[in-house]
Amino acid sequence: MKRIKYLLFLMLNSVLLLSCSDDKVLNSKEEDVSQLGYARPGGVFVLNGGARMVENGSLTYIAPDGSVETNVYKQVNGTELGNDAIDMYLHGNKLYILCNDFIQLDGQPGDGALIIVDAITLKKEKAYRLSELVYDLPEGMRPEHEGGIMSLSNIAVLDEHNIFINDAQALFRFDSTTGKLTLVKGSYHIANAGGTIEGKVSGKSMAVVDDKLYMGVGGFWSDAGVYEFVKNKDEVNRTLSFESSNLIAGLIAGDNGEVWVGTYSRQNKNNNQVYKVSSATMTLLDSKNITADFSPGYNNTSGLSLAGDWFYHAGQKPRIHRFSFANGSKEILVDALADEPNANYLTTNLVVNSINNYVYVATAQEYMENIITNNNLLIYDCSGSEAKLIDNIAGKTSYVTNILPVD
Repeated sequence: MKRIKYLLFLMLNSVLLLSCSDDKVLNSKEEDVSQLGYARPGGVFVLNGGARMVENGSLTYIAPDGSVETNVYKQVNGTELGNDAIDMYLHGNKLYILCNDFIQLDGQPGDGALIIVDAITLKKEKAYRLSELVYDLPEGMRPEHEGGIMSLSNIAVLDEHNIFINDAQALFRFDSTTGKLTLVKGSYHIANAGGTIEGKVSGKSMAVVDDKLYMGVGGFWSDAGVYEFVKNKDEVNRTLSFESSNLIAGLIAGDNGEVWVGTYSRQNKNNNQVYKVSSATMTLLDSKNITADFSPGYNNTSGLSLAGDWFYHAGQKPRIHRFSFANGSKEILVDALADEPNANYLTTNLVVNSINNYVYVATAQEYMENIITNNNLLIYDCSGSEAKLIDNIAGKTSYVTNILPVD
């Protein structure tokens, strides 16, 4: 009997050691990247919103070697993303995908509004319908008002208990372990005598710095500024006002604990500002007027993207501009129409990979919610003084809404 117990003890320890060993391999800095599947550094996730009246969202994957896979989520799961895929966020080994999913296409059922997948395998772990994303109304609302999601825009994840989702009304905190959705105080304004909830925070990107979330504010309800949100807190943590009537162009997480915030003016295109904010002290470190157009348009992504000393932007046009905050220099690098005749419309704002200075320009020949059209994803190497086209991926995307390089 003692011998059996001893053998069982050895077997249990062997299993535990193997389990620990596997965890160590996957999490060490010297990990075997072949085991990371789709989450390999150097790969790129491309979220396709799709022509929402006729197709659901989808996911395209660009491998580190440049090879392209289409409909990878459907290939792995046998089902489609929700309709009107709008944003995604990679946290740990999980990819979080946000879809508006108001439209249910005949014969093309989607998996919902919030989908959580294993980033290594792309296997779906959890999915939530719009009907499941309900919240308690704040005090002051009319009894007949029904709390429901409206026009989703952004998602950022601090952990499984703190999944922050933004829509046209407010910011919400979602706990994927309980399924509870909570309205975050300070992110909204109750209007029309309790008839509506209207958002104060901007749907033009989110930035996560030192495990805290930052969002821009500005417009009808407040001056331009930045709000901070933290884990397990259902209200604004800290605020900073720029005392400006400009609108938010986007936010970027810096390399040294700073948050970069771009603002723009609809009336005066020369009155655009870039602010450098300390996330540690929530104070303004520096600001400059930039005479460049980095309006984000209707896209939910940031109108500015940062790599090294250069800010990249497009101003709603399919061309690459950049400027230096340090010395104020600016230049137009390339017009995508010169390389691709079908690049009439920019479907999402420019995204730059800060590791290799690759800039991604997603374009469409037409821009209609009921038309499947020619789409191109142009990739430029902007590490030098000129932009060099390294790839033109045609016919493998559809109305791209977000691009996520894995670093």
